[in-house]
Amino acid sequence: MSQYRPYSRALDTCAYICGLFGIIILALFGPYIISHVRPCLFHIITGYYCPGCGGTRSLIYMLNGHFIKSFYYHPLVLYTAFPGVFFMISQTIYRIRRRAFKNSSPENASFHALTIRPWYIYTACIVLILQWIVKNLLILVFDYSIIG
Repeated sequence: MSQYRPYSRALDTCAYICGLFGIIILALFGPYIISHVRPCLFHIITGYYCPGCGGTRSLIYMLNGHFIKSFYYHPLVLYTAFPGVFFMISQTIYRIRRRAFKNSSPENASFHALTIRPWYIYTACIVLILQWIVKNLLILVFDYSIIG
């Protein structure tokens, strides 16, 4: 009987590869991408924010160390960035240790890596939807634009 695993190794590997790809793209082209961002087409047409509006500003503030402003513009950026860093570090250590101790006993290679769990994704979806509703309610009810 196999042991129940509440997560998918394929999902972890996919997230790890996407994370590495994202880090490389951000490192190589980050300043260019951030300085050449186009206005949101959804916001231009409707006057309301899309679920991703504020994400670029949030990323810029987070990279400059202004975490409160980053949270203000788009809380999902911080929600994914900090656990994402820990995920990447733990997965890297896990993968290195797994290769280094491939032929030895399992006790030597034991290391628990952070994994993707479904409730992380559900929570991210809830945060995304809630921030979108709040931003648009502020426009609709109070005529107050968070992003400017």
